[in-house]
Amino acid sequence: MLAKAKDLYMLYHPYWWCRRQHYLRLKKEKMLWNMLSLLLAAMGVIVGPIVTNALVVSGLTVAATMVKGFLDYKRYDTLVDMSRYAYTMYAKVLKQLKTMKEQEEWDTFEVKMDALHETLIDLTPILPDHYKERYKNNKELTDFTDSGSTTDLVRV
Repeated sequence: MLAKAKDLYMLYHPYWWCRRQHYLRLKKEKMLWNMLSLLLAAMGVIVGPIVTNALVVSGLTVAATMVKGFLDYKRYDTLVDMSRYAYTMYAKVLKQLKTMKEQEEWDTFEVKMDALHETLIDLTPILPDHYKERYKNNKELTDFTDSGSTTDLVRV
């Protein structure tokens, strides 16, 4: 059973790590775009009474609207939510792997995981390849295969 748990852990740990990194990047990008939009809108409000030129205020308002429109077009809210869903599901899988002991649990687990894995692939954004390369190149993440136990493998 331990060998099977280790094999499944080695299969799903990269998915968890890559999905988490993608989620954190998308969350940061969304925050930066929102901050830019708010900054442009606030500058328009502050500069409006000071500057008598209406084109400056109009330009700031248009720029803020364009940034907000870009956010809506890219659907950052949905991307962030689905990425968070994917990495938390893989984290739950890794934790469940540590607790399973009986053969019946393994059989149902593999069937559930096949369905869950396919669903996550269909619903979540495409994962850029550079996350997989970073995972492979990170010695600290790939060294867990040498340890004799799966008890301290999940770092959530």
